[in-house]
Amino acid sequence: HYSDDWADPGQQRIPEAWQDIEDTAVLAQAVHDYTRTTLLTLNEAGLLPDFVQVGNETNGGLLKDVVGLDWPRDAQLFNAGIQAVRDVTAELGTGPKILLHVAQPENTGWWFREAAANGVTDFDVIGISYYPQWSRFSISQLGGQITYLRHTFGKDVMIVETAYPWTLEALPETAANILNQGVSQYGISPEGQKAFLVDLTQTVINNGGLGVIYWEPAWVSTSCETRWGQGSHWENATFFDFHNDNELLPAADFLDTPYTRPPRFPEGTRHESYGAALLSDAAGDSQGDAAHNIGPPG
Repeated sequence: HYSDDWADPGQQRIPEAWQDIEDTAVLAQAVHDYTRTTLLTLNEAGLLPDFVQVGNETNGGLLKDVVGLDWPRDAQLFNAGIQAVRDVTAELGTGPKILLHVAQPENTGWWFREAAANGVTDFDVIGISYYPQWSRFSISQLGGQITYLRHTFGKDVMIVETAYPWTLEALPETAANILNQGVSQYGISPEGQKAFLVDLTQTVINNGGLGVIYWEPAWVSTSCETRWGQGSHWENATFFDFHNDNELLPAADFLDTPYTRPPRFPEGTRHESYGAALLSDAAGDSQGDAAHNIGPPG
């Protein structure tokens, strides 16, 4: 995250340790050194990860008090983190794949085009947050976008955050839930939560994506507090039933579902059978312009 706080489309606050660094080159070196040291420390403990994400939901860049892309600056910071991972790989002879992460699929086309135009290209995976509550894309449209991204940028694609509520209720003593909408075809129920995840995962697989990571299945309510109140703001989207002593919900079984892998993945940028047609998202069209401001509240 490179932050002491949430890092998302609404905020990317500089950590206190780096707060006084004003020179971008010095900040980039700090990013490099921190990333390298962290990975080497993990490796010494036998915990070298398979993937490293340089920043979290970096629609508006990273490490700044006011969110908004400044590509000459942001490209230096992204590339510093990327180079640190590559340096560790060179030192160890093995290393993680590098992932860059953008919130909501409608933001991916313009963002990764701009990244490439500013020299941010040495990464392996496009990571996407997909929350239907904050996205204009259906699952089918997301599938088409995955195919488009793979063929346009030559990268793997992964859904690195998603969630779906199994209820709209909350424990009375806890803070208000953040997720309060569903998709009509799934409804709001434990079965609907699982069906959403199964359909999403199959669509990702059909379009050549790597897979789906759920956020956050275990954020159940406790006596702990956040700045907004006691307990969890996500308890209605976990995999645990707070009505029933936090018993495991059916959605967890999406991980064990026997998915079908197509004999070949779709060719070209978009194909009707793998996702509905989208706006071009080229610079200057309605999607490209609006997408710069789309994302969940930070």
